[in-house]
Amino acid sequence: MTKPSTRPAAISATALDLVLEEIHLRRKVSLWEWQESHKDRIQRCKHGFPDHEGAILKALSLVHPSWTFVARRTLGRIISLSDINDQTARAAVSAPMYGYWTREIFISFSKSYSTSARCEKAIWNSIEELFSRMPMILTFCIITASEDQFNIDNCVKRLSPMLSRFTRLRTLQLYSEASTWPMSLTPGSVLQGTEHSSLFHSLENTPRLEQ
Repeated sequence: MTKPSTRPAAISATALDLVLEEIHLRRKVSLWEWQESHKDRIQRCKHGFPDHEGAILKALSLVHPSWTFVARRTLGRIISLSDINDQTARAAVSAPMYGYWTREIFISFSKSYSTSARCEKAIWNSIEELFSRMPMILTFCIITASEDQFNIDNCVKRLSPMLSRFTRLRTLQLYSEASTWPMSLTPGSVLQGTEHSSLFHSLENTPRLEQ
């Protein structure tokens, strides 16, 4: 009696492309809805992006050698980094799925995430190296709940010099989920803010920026 084959059923390249494109589109919608949804705020403070569709694409890249390249390319059209450490940052730099075809970047830091000063420097160095491989970015989003090491001001300060390489950037979104927000404001009061001139200088090189 012959054993049943464990090889995946053959499907046409066109059919595979359609399946991968559908997963990619669902991934885009899922990431945008998660960052905009008020009901997901607690989860955003505790965890990073729940990139379920990204995990599916990664799994499909391992199904069969003939699927690996196209599935990795589809996965690499969006890069999602949550509570990234120096090890995962270096892994992303050496990963084959990111490059000129990458179009969207999502970075998130949870409220409790922290690391050593040495590792923090290594993380930002790796991120800068990674960004140098992805000049065709159209969408950049960072969301942080950190009130300390990776708060929004520190992230913007670190990222601003890197953004100038994204000359095709159309959408830039910077979110802070920090809880240090006054319970009440008197009429005419102004919240304390921080000016980041380097950010505006970088954005001068992005004439296509829409929002």
